[in-house]
Amino acid sequence: MSNLIRILLVGDFIFPIYEEAFEKGFLKITPSVYRFSLNYPESKSIFNKLLVYFERRLAIGFLTNSLNKRLVETALYTRPDLVMIYRGRNIFPSTYKMIRMKLPNTKIFIYNNDDPFSKKYPFYFWLYYKSSLKYFHHIFCYRQKNIKDLDMRGYRNTSILMSYYIGKKNYLYNKKFTEREIDVVFIGHFENDGRDEIINFLLQNGISVKIFGTNWNKSKLYNILSLGNQIERVNAEKYNDLLNQTKIALVFLSKLNNDEYTRRCFEIPAAGAVMFSERTKKMQQLYLENEEVVFFKDRYELLLKLNYYLNNESLLEKISCNARNKLFNSNHEISDRVDEIRNKYYELK
Repeated sequence: MSNLIRILLVGDFIFPIYEEAFEKGFLKITPSVYRFSLNYPESKSIFNKLLVYFERRLAIGFLTNSLNKRLVETALYTRPDLVMIYRGRNIFPSTYKMIRMKLPNTKIFIYNNDDPFSKKYPFYFWLYYKSSLKYFHHIFCYRQKNIKDLDMRGYRNTSILMSYYIGKKNYLYNKKFTEREIDVVFIGHFENDGRDEIINFLLQNGISVKIFGTNWNKSKLYNILSLGNQIERVNAEKYNDLLNQTKIALVFLSKLNNDEYTRRCFEIPAAGAVMFSERTKKMQQLYLENEEVVFFKDRYELLLKLNYYLNNESLLEKISCNARNKLFNSNHEISDRVDEIRNKYYELK
């Protein structure tokens, strides 16, 4: 594409694997990338902390109004060809309406990796998203379910934008599989979907499982699973290092978001660990069972397969190599997603 486009990227910019990853990808195709953070300011005042907490949760109030006003001002100042929204839970419908009115040649795209139509969210959580659908020129969805959700509501300007791995953050450095010291690991958030009970079952049956991630203190089994030590969140460097030291990485899919696959199904093979994942049709489309991934339907099948493969390390190493080869020939790096967004822009333009 010879014509360079101006992009205004809008999101929280809290975790580098999300908005920041897209920003770096966009900068490879155009120098004109502007960022607008929807994150609320931090404060040492207890009153202000409470104010920020409730505004972040409910997306109403003075700070939220100010964010929306500044977003319109930023759009008018930068005059982008494309406004790319990442989730945008606290953006008012009136903000999109104003941008479209003032900048009629600007396209507005949105991407949401959560399921805004999940009944497990409070009614208000995705209210602005649902009320703003008519203002988007294109809606990128993480899962096929949301394509159907939008279709039922009369929106056809949709397509899937899958998650991805980041080549500079998710990579293999430990090339000797026999040197991996961790048998089984789960790196991810706690969700009240039974994942803590499954891990506890594995521990009770002699499988060594290390846990890392967020919100595990909300599990009723936290004291047992943590063995008195805090289960910690890990940064991108530590995450990749853990996967390079691990033989098997467990994959649990979010029931809150009705996930059929997850970003980890790209990150794990990139670092050479073997995925043991809940079985879904989407995961079966991405990887061949027992050749590139090992699937399980319940704790008993998982335990049986863990015992088998941990005693057959050569099979694990073969699956690891097969999965990496599949990954690197399937266009799932962040640059591939940036290309999809760019191509959609030119298609609509």
